[in-house]
Amino acid sequence: VDSALQRLRNMFASDKSAEYKVIGAFSYQFRQLFSASASIQQGLNPQEASRKLRIPPFLQKQIFAQAHLLKLEQWGRILAHFGDIDYRIKTGRTTASSALERFVIQLATVFQPSGRY
Repeated sequence: VDSALQRLRNMFASDKSAEYKVIGAFSYQFRQLFSASASIQQGLNPQEASRKLRIPPFLQKQIFAQAHLLKLEQWGRILAHFGDIDYRIKTGRTTASSALERFVIQLATVFQPSGRY
């Protein structure tokens, strides 16, 4: 977690628009993982799901390996939580940098044995 936070802070320091690039990247990745998990639950094989979701072949293995880490409902809760963070940033209730740091810390707990999502 410490190294992830340091990298995040370095990105924010080096590029003023990095906060919004990171939000976009997280958002895209979580939508892909949620959709991949939904495809798995629907019984599609990774090749069919990749075509449907437009996942490039070089990312297919990685996306589906990550999608298997959590249940569809868990990916949905993470995606909803991230949507709430995005809303709070856009409405001035928090700053992008502090919200993203908190999100990275919370996300790290998900992948611990006692993760709460």
